Amino acid sequence: MLAAGRRAKRGDRPAPWTRRVARTLPNRAPAVCQGHELPGYTAASMRDHRKAHRGGRRTSVALAAASLVTISVFVAACGGSDLPSPDERLLDVTDADLVGPLCTSRRCDCKEAPDDAGSATGSQKRYEIRIGPTPGEMWVTIGDDRLYKSPQRATECFYVDLDPGEHEVTARARGENGFSAAVRISELGDSDFVEDGPWWYDTFHFNCGAPGRCTMERLAHWQQRFRNRAVRNVLDTCGSTAIRDIAWRTGDVRERVYPTSIYLQFLLDVYDFDTLFPPGHPECAS
Repeated sequence: MLAAGRRAKRGDRPAPWTRRVARTLPNRAPAVCQGHELPGYTAASMRDHRKAHRGGRRTSVALAAASLVTISVFVAACGGSDLPSPDERLLDVTDADLVGPLCTSRRCDCKEAPDDAGSATGSQKRYEIRIGPTPGEMWVTIGDDRLYKSPQRATECFYVDLDPGEHEVTARARGENGFSAAVRISELGDSDFVEDGPWWYDTFHFNCGAPGRCTMERLAHWQQRFRNRAVRNVLDTCGSTAIRDIAWRTGDVRERVYPTSIYLQFLLDVYDFDTLFPPGHPECAS
């Protein structure tokens, strides 16, 4: 175990992701969300997850204290009262501690080269939040930071530095007859151990209706694809960030197909160890 306050170095760094397999959900009647089946869920398991969520208990599979990751399942709120209303409107302005040479106080340019965004200092890690391309408005929050994409710009990029630990992230989109939503979060790997870097690791990716309009079926398919791709709750096992406790809630559904708004919520878990390998390197999966 590492001493408090000391970052892991090559040779004494613990394995980043503990190898555990999440319990399989029972294979009974499929759960239905506003007329659409949710792949991988049953009506009974969804009731259990909602009860646990309302009771304040984690819906994830708890691992030992020394583990560096918690394996969780989706909590699909599906119009329930567990999550805030997706129609709640935030201010149409960015209010965040943006960092790096690409940013001003309210907006950033998107990086073109891997080293364009600068780097974090100390134990913090730098992240890119890319919203779009979509034609409408979107709001993303990370802790107290609020990021806004206006209809005038198809894509907005933002750069923030995060401390190790948990950070709640939310994303909102809406449209009178439906919406299009896309959010991608990437982690910068630029430690002293990185060779031929810096690199950007794929941390989180949500897309529903970009391009086009989001449908309940596309939401279910995105959920299934994310579950199939994520390994130990990590999209890229060479990175040092996990995603946990994903939940979403939609507003009214037009023609029983097109939701008019969405509220998406999850935890971003930032771990205090240095990345060593480029994205997708087979050594990270061992």
